[in-house]
Amino acid sequence: MRNYFRKLWPGVILLLLGGAGLMWSPLTGPPPPVAAQVSRQLQVWPDRSVGVSSRPLEGMIRHTTPLVFPIGVLRDAGNEPVRARTYLHFPLDVFPPGTEIVRVTLHAYVDGSSNLGETKLGVYRVLESWQEDGWESDPATWPALLTSPIAVTTVRLTVITPTVPVTIPTSTPVPTPTPTVTSTPTPTVGASPPATTTPSSPLPTPTQSRPLGPAIPLQQTAKMWISWDVTVLVRAWLEGESPDDGLALASAPDPNASPEVAGNLLVARWLEVGDFNTRPYLIAEYILQPVTPTPTQPASPLASPTAVPVLPPAGSAARDEFWGLVLLGVLLLLVGLSQLRDEKIVSRSGDGT
Repeated sequence: MRNYFRKLWPGVILLLLGGAGLMWSPLTGPPPPVAAQVSRQLQVWPDRSVGVSSRPLEGMIRHTTPLVFPIGVLRDAGNEPVRARTYLHFPLDVFPPGTEIVRVTLHAYVDGSSNLGETKLGVYRVLESWQEDGWESDPATWPALLTSPIAVTTVRLTVITPTVPVTIPTSTPVPTPTPTVTSTPTPTVGASPPATTTPSSPLPTPTQSRPLGPAIPLQQTAKMWISWDVTVLVRAWLEGESPDDGLALASAPDPNASPEVAGNLLVARWLEVGDFNTRPYLIAEYILQPVTPTPTQPASPLASPTAVPVLPPAGSAARDEFWGLVLLGVLLLLVGLSQLRDEKIVSRSGDGT
């Protein structure tokens, strides 16, 4: 019996070593990915903005302004549509590397309208670059939009407060601790001066362009914030799927919708033009993923400028060590089992003799 155990101990030792190798290999294998995610929220203001209308709004000298943000479409007394849009551009360099967008909401403030009623307003992707100057009154010359809106919201106006005449500043306002609104009398049209007799001319009188009509008055309404979900658009910007030419707020269901379909209503950020707290903004909810730096090879004086960098070999030392220990453990188990089997066979054959 003593000789039997003396012959058996090498197989037992091999069996124990194989089991230890299998148990130790998961501990030394590649670690599972660490979920180093950080949830954050960011508020982003536009770095460029333009409000434009095909007819000047009451108090506006030009068709465009970076201060008053009109949106919508209405039909005037001459049965002509008057359109208004607001173009906004937001910077993307405020998002750190590794940003994964969860949700982005656009907020816009309005406190003026052409009348009471209900209107549909949409957010559209702008298809070409633009600046804050050089705008005309013809909507056909405005930067083109994707006709399908990113998001649509409905605005209902049921209460209008007494109108407060205001003067629209012509330059960018400087924020002050206590901003004030300067009131001015509503302009009136005086009587025409008496006609004077002028000598007739044989030359034809030049044809004058068709006047655009009177300015569109905006009345003071209840102050409100309007919001749209623009997650899809911001994701496309950050992932490089579409160029960042900004977005536009216009009538819906398409930017050229008729007044009857869109609601025959104009709304605008009007009386609070000097208040920086009423600027449009984005609220971005995102997850910050860990960013692995891309390995770079040292520059070689013999390498050409267009040489492709050499990639590191596939796999890792930890992964190779893991599978090596697994194979070693299996091999030791097989050798140990084989040794035990041979010892048993020899023992039985000795007993039979």
